[in-house]
Amino acid sequence: MKKIIIGIDVDDCVCDTVEMDYACAYNCYKNLKQLPPNIDKTYYDVTKTFNMTPEEAEDFYKTEKQYIMKNNSMYPRVFVKEVLNILKKQGVTIYFITAREGRFWNNKTKKFLVKWLKSFNIKFSKVFCNVLNKAEFCKNNNVDLLIEDRAEYVMPANKLGIPSILIKNTYNNTYSHELNHFAESWLEVYELVCKIFNLHFEPLINW
Repeated sequence: MKKIIIGIDVDDCVCDTVEMDYACAYNCYKNLKQLPPNIDKTYYDVTKTFNMTPEEAEDFYKTEKQYIMKNNSMYPRVFVKEVLNILKKQGVTIYFITAREGRFWNNKTKKFLVKWLKSFNIKFSKVFCNVLNKAEFCKNNNVDLLIEDRAEYVMPANKLGIPSILIKNTYNNTYSHELNHFAESWLEVYELVCKIFNLHFEPLINW
């Protein structure tokens, strides 16, 4: 049987990074700036929503990432651990592929991410950071499926013939391609992976 390799994004795919950004920005700026009447996360960039200056944005992200590293305050999405651990058990190779670079992470992005994954007992094969061209990475590393939340990474991967699963959100739900699937949750991700690769589906919850 051919080895199955799955590439998985981290931010807003495995954990709710934007949610963390908005919570921290609200905490920092609620008394300093007039908040918009309807905070719209379709901006994706919290600095736009809170109308931060470039200097404020730089300070904000530096402070936030240091807080996250110090307190391990990011949490995986529901059933991420269970899904990835069972896929690893079924022989799937799991690559974490993130565009995170060292600028806000004390140049220890990979070290922190590995530590974070292990702290929540999430199984994986390898971690790759500062990957800006994920389509080329997948092609060059024989990745069979890309799991992402950003359509701009998925589009070129699909053009190269690489299937994908987009974690559905307001900023990606208009994308359409025959090689792309949408998933609302990580349980649905697992079902799709089993279907795509003809794996045996094992129920993750036994009531």
